[in-house]
Parts: sequence; C-alpha cells; structure tokens
Amino acid sequence: MPAQLAKYRARRAAADLRRWPATEDQTEEDQNSEVNRARYAFATNAVMLMNARAGEDLLRRLFREIGRTDPGQVSILTVAQAWTTLTHTPLMPVVLEAVYGGNVPPDLATMDDSKLELIPPKPPKSISLGFDTRINAQKRTGRVREVTVAKVVADSAAARAGLREGDRIISVDGRTLAGLASSDVRRLFHFTYDAGKANTHAIAIERGLFHRASTLTLAISAP
Repeated sequence: MPAQLAKYRARRAAADLRRWPATEDQTEEDQNSEVNRARYAFATNAVMLMNARAGEDLLRRLFREIGRTDPGQVSILTVAQAWTTLTHTPLMPVVLEAVYGGNVPPDLATMDDSKLELIPPKPPKSISLGFDTRINAQKRTGRVREVTVAKVVADSAAARAGLREGDRIISVDGRTLAGLASSDVRRLFHFTYDAGKANTHAIAIERGLFHRASTLTLAISAP
C-alpha cells in the first residue's frame, strides 16, 4: 500500500475523494484514467484507516448502519453519519489522512463533514427526443462500428429535425461515434434540458446508398 500511495502522491489534489463521481456517471476514459486509479488507492487507504480506528468488523457494522437509509437516498453524507454514529468522530479527518498522510494542507485541515456535500449531484434525467438507435459494435473490444436510427416517433423533436429511420449517425455535437465504447455512445444520447443553455444538438448523419451527408439540429424543449 505505501508504494501505491507514493506512486499517486502527485495526483492527490486531482483525486479529491469528495468529488469522486459514481462509476455509472464516468466515461470509459475517466474510469481508466490515472486520477481514477489514484482515487481507488486513496479510498482503499481510507478503509484501512477506518478499520484500524474502529475494528476489523467495521464494514459489517457500517453497512448495517447505512442500510437504515433508503438506497436511493444514500450519499457520502450517509456514510459520514454512519461513521460518526459508530465512532463518535467525524469522517473528514480520515478521508484527508488517507490522501495526504500527515501533510494535510492548512486550507483543508479545518474542513468538517459538511464539506463532503461537494460531491456532484446525479445528472438530470434524460429527455427522449423521439428516436431509438441500433449500435453495431465489435464483439471483442466493444468499440462501435456504426450507429443507425432504428425508429423515429412521429411529431417528435427528432422527426421535426428531419431524422429518419435508417440514417447512420456519424457524430453528436462534433464527437465521432465510430471507435468509441458503446457505453460512451449511449452517454452521448443522454439529452437533458438546461434553462441556461441553447438546448440544441448537432447530429451529423449519412443517408441512403450514396451516403449523402448532412447535419441536423435537434432542439430540446423545456420539460
């Protein structure tokens, strides 16, 4: 463990465990990044420190305490509250020690558990624009070969933009789909509405036997 912590010492600030998004909210690139590997190393160290302070059966007791909360409502604050209930001490010092050892920066040393709320909220619910896709990916690597439109709902945002069944989608907002992981492509089709933005997306397509190319603009209406 010491070797792993030393390896990622330079990543301590970027690996801030308070801001670690859930795996399902990360792209494949994020999941395989050096920063994410650093987070796993520091999180493992945090669990080891927690066990050292509260006993080897800590995880069993901690999960039992966390289990009193509805699964859909569990957050890092739930974990902190469970830890405090069991140990009568705050969790933040353990998190900071796991990352910085005995050299916690002065501006972080005074933080309490309320600062754990800095973890980003879950992304807003996806809004359907009225079309389904069919993803053709390589079996061995999972990398996308082609994305085609499988269905377009009449009078939907997709239909109004001119999208048709059978269209091949080349890119979304300038990002080429071929070669991406299937999960990343699905994430690109996670459309949401933001009142502070234009709420339009550029979909580059090819159509027909002659691969006629065009770019369509899909507009998202307020839910």
